Amino acid sequence: MELKVINQNKNKLLERMEVEAMLDHGKATTPSSDSVIQKVVEFLKVSHDQISLKYVATNFGEGKSRIFFHIYDSPQSLVFAENVKKKKKEAEAKQEQTATKPAK
Repeated sequence: MELKVINQNKNKLLERMEVEAMLDHGKATTPSSDSVIQKVVEFLKVSHDQISLKYVATNFGEGKSRIFFHIYDSPQSLVFAENVKKKKKEAEAKQEQTATKPAK
């Protein structure tokens, strides 16, 4: 597998690098998320706990995948940025659950 960076942007507010890359995997199947993260770790020499893989997209019949991922400055930045959305969704789900719960 060969990795080629297409575009990268530094997001100072969230302390991360937003990277879009092309992964050539030949005639093999679309690589798993774990193998893509491992390839990014090897290629960019960063720790795996600082990477958040957003998507891996492959067109039918092609041996190339477009990948998009974030590399955070620290693991704490990743936890903060990624969990903000999760906490908000959990709070909304909890409100819905209590609103639809029948009264006794």
